[in-house]
Amino acid sequence: MKKYLVILGIFSVTSLTTPLYAELNNESLWKNSDVHGFISQGFLKSDANNFYTDTEDGTFQFHEMGVNFLTNVSDRLHVGMQLFARDLGDISNDKLLFDWAYGDYRWNDAFGIRAGKLKVSYGLYNETRDIDAVRTSIFLPQSIYTEAQRDLFNSAYGVEVYGYLDLSSWGYLSYQAQYGGKDVTTDSGMVKDLQEDPNQEVWQFLKSIQLKHMMAAGLEWETPLPGLRLKGWYGQTDMVFDLDIDDREFLEGLGIDSDRIFLRLTDEDSDLTILSLEYMRGNWVFAAEYSTGSDEDGRNEGYYGGVSYRVNEWLELGTYYAVFYADIHDREGKQWEAAGYPDYLAWQKDLTLTARFDLNEHWIVKIEGHLVDGATSFYFQDNPDGLERHSSLLALKITYSF
Repeated sequence: MKKYLVILGIFSVTSLTTPLYAELNNESLWKNSDVHGFISQGFLKSDANNFYTDTEDGTFQFHEMGVNFLTNVSDRLHVGMQLFARDLGDISNDKLLFDWAYGDYRWNDAFGIRAGKLKVSYGLYNETRDIDAVRTSIFLPQSIYTEAQRDLFNSAYGVEVYGYLDLSSWGYLSYQAQYGGKDVTTDSGMVKDLQEDPNQEVWQFLKSIQLKHMMAAGLEWETPLPGLRLKGWYGQTDMVFDLDIDDREFLEGLGIDSDRIFLRLTDEDSDLTILSLEYMRGNWVFAAEYSTGSDEDGRNEGYYGGVSYRVNEWLELGTYYAVFYADIHDREGKQWEAAGYPDYLAWQKDLTLTARFDLNEHWIVKIEGHLVDGATSFYFQDNPDGLERHSSLLALKITYSF
């Protein structure tokens, strides 16, 4: 069903312009087309706390691949799509999907519209997180760009309006407003999050997840100071979870006399706010972001600060320090301790160092180390013997892009 919405979205934007068939017969269409792609293979090794898979023994279950197509149908109409697959432990498992696919019609700099499967524009880097070549690090800071939530927040089916305003001596202001939704696959990181709660065994019967409504808006200001940009983003979502419980013994444990029931659960009005800053000067890039979000379990908080430096044409170095609290009212983990768990399940603090080597215009190799205090982003499912407070992770990644 969703793939037809992609086609419908592209068609709806196209219908606002000259007939598509006439444009397709124009040879300049193919001259203005671009095809790009990438494939990467990584290796992960940790000394404690498995990271999404058995990283304590070392694992190659970490790779990505994608190919995208972009073309200018006319001066104002652009269409594109990307096929993408990835594997991170038991997340995604190389399932091929339309990562994004949309039509984009721009009347002028101040107003344009996109429709189809759209990239969600949260933070500074979510729209480009799959393009390994545009950043220094292997993993974006997990306090903002959680790998387990990538499938949920990467893209959505819907519509977006956007624009770019010249403020003269005050710089430039761009805006985006999006509305959409999508189905979330049951092999996504979202399911790992749900099944992590040991007191919620009902999630083993989960059959489908739907991001029913997503409303989001962002403002980005390119300030008069060259290289400095500021951004604010706000999003709100409604989630629907369908369960098919066909275990009589389990139902009897809930006090229900039945062989099977269907259950629909909702999580309404969850929200996320992100404030971002980036400053580029010469070979230096400085970045910092802050987020806070709420759902039925409470309000969380995440932030980081980072810097990268381009040493020469083949070497780039970077570092960031990222902090995440699962509950801003329990940063010290008192509630975890009261429930019989370690207090360090309440936070995660990650110091990361990265070296990037550009072998040529197509090949990139990265080496990255993480020193982690806390375990709120690790999973008991991956660590049946328990979680340690302190852990380290070594990540290696080689990427080919064209």
